[in-house]
Amino acid sequence: MGKKPEEASGMIKVLNSKTRKQLQEMNTPDRTTTILELKKVLVKKNQFTRLKTKCEALNTTVRRFHSKFTMLHKKGLPEIVSSNDQLVKLEDYCERISTIAAENSQFVGIKRQITGKEFLEALSLDLSIKYEIDHIFLTKPNF
Repeated sequence: MGKKPEEASGMIKVLNSKTRKQLQEMNTPDRTTTILELKKVLVKKNQFTRLKTKCEALNTTVRRFHSKFTMLHKKGLPEIVSSNDQLVKLEDYCERISTIAAENSQFVGIKRQITGKEFLEALSLDLSIKYEIDHIFLTKPNF
């Protein structure tokens, strides 16, 4: 928009300070219409500024989510994007997570009962990933 908003504000001040005769000499027969047109420029500038602020806030939120999700992805969480670069449906993603959880749990393949330190070590990874998943989504998943 460049200098248009500042010019519009200045023009409104000039138009408001001029008499009817001075406006006619400036070839501005209708002060009200001209001022309304100038105010439209100011309104558009304000809307643009609010839109820009909202976009920046959304970008910050998306970047924060992406960094958290990347961290979980490195720990074994499945990708949320399909092979054709589209987001996976929630039902399919829940199924992927259930499958990976069943295959990669620290308890898979244990034939005997474990207690103490072994139990806590096996459980800690599963619980830490579940904790991180629970805190990354606004709507809590039910995997």
